[in-house]
Amino acid sequence: MKKREPPSAPILDLQQLEESCLGDARLRRALAQAFRDDVRPALDRLEAAVAAGDTRTVEFDAHRLKGLCGVIGAARCAALLGALESGARARGLADAADLLAALREEVGRVEGLIAPILDAA
Repeated sequence: MKKREPPSAPILDLQQLEESCLGDARLRRALAQAFRDDVRPALDRLEAAVAAGDTRTVEFDAHRLKGLCGVIGAARCAALLGALESGARARGLADAADLLAALREEVGRVEGLIAPILDAA
């Protein structure tokens, strides 16, 4: 498996997160919590769909998760999910395993950066 470099965007764009939550601390925490609660199960579903060759589910789930990542400012995750979504739309999953591996690493980075938001309650 080839190593994929993360996109050059920030791991977590805090300005985007602030815009999404309108500066409201409770909403910021709710968005961070939604990411933490949803992202790992969603990655598991994506991996299962890739293993099954289910391009339609990969496209749909990647798109949904890309939206969540975009809202919280996880730009690198959103870019990787966009690539996965595009590949699935073209009915190709050749790069999907590499993209998912890179995505799991990137999610770990985002989780580390949102931990203080979740701990600040």
